[in-house]
Amino acid sequence: TCMYLLVILTFGSTISNESLKEDKLIAATVSWPTQEVVGVGIAICCFGAGLQSLAGAPELLKSMANDGHIGFLYVFATEREEDNPTYAVLFTIALAAICCLAGNLDYITPIITMFFLAMYGSINLA
Repeated sequence: TCMYLLVILTFGSTISNESLKEDKLIAATVSWPTQEVVGVGIAICCFGAGLQSLAGAPELLKSMANDGHIGFLYVFATEREEDNPTYAVLFTIALAAICCLAGNLDYITPIITMFFLAMYGSINLA
């Protein structure tokens, strides 16, 4: 947390307000030794977050279905807790593919975020 605050304070005190507003990748513009370092970091982080979502979302869906509190999720339930959630994995992949094929992910991100918040919230309440 301290490192993030230090970066924010450093950027805010050394870079012009117009540059901060206009350049979405200002960190790449001022990075050292090359701008590609930030691009590679963004790609690796996106890949890791995508894998985490594709691995975690089916397990969450399976757990919610196994609880039986939400009736229409019975399709994703498994007979034993240790079984792989095959249908939940297929649903997650299909949902991710549809969102990616829709075009601009900036429009879809708030919707997906709300799904994850609803899942985590319902699991915490269960």
